Amino acid sequence: AEEAAEEKEEAAAEVELMQRGLEERLAAWQLEGGQLADSEAVWRQFEARTSGLSQELCEQLRLVLEATVASKLQGDYRTGKRISMRKVIPYIASGYRKDKIWLRRTKPSKRQYQVMLCIDDSESMRHTGAGGLACEALALITGALTRLEVGQLGVVSFAEVVELLHPLDKPFSAESGAHMLSRFTFAQRNTHMAALLESV
Repeated sequence: AEEAAEEKEEAAAEVELMQRGLEERLAAWQLEGGQLADSEAVWRQFEARTSGLSQELCEQLRLVLEATVASKLQGDYRTGKRISMRKVIPYIASGYRKDKIWLRRTKPSKRQYQVMLCIDDSESMRHTGAGGLACEALALITGALTRLEVGQLGVVSFAEVVELLHPLDKPFSAESGAHMLSRFTFAQRNTHMAALLESV
């Protein structure tokens, strides 16, 4: 029991050290001007760090976000796209009376949602140390939603101005994540919530 507790403490210390290192790297990268070439490496670190949690979130969201697009064949119809082979023998045995042997695409199996994530890009985020946490949360959520194939995913930053960082109609990738990171400054002085609500 003591060994298990020690291993748990060591793992927690290792995670905390990794977290601190990542936050320091993010802070240094932002001070250097947030070059796009470096932002991809930083984004990949965020993805690696949040991979396990992202998978867990994906499975939880799978239960919550119902499939909305009918793409699977289902049902007992008199007309349709494909014959249900399980119904053919009863159809023949019934003297061709039980003629509901056709399948149609009526079972929802795909999701088609529009999800917009809004990240505060104000100076207060940097002062409270929440900037790095916001970037990490962004990597976690986008990873989960991409795995789930949720539909369309967009990201905006807001403070003094609202900026579209990733449009809804564009597939999300590591390059998209790197581009978003390069656009965050966490240096804007004011936050205009009304402008955000009007834009979204």
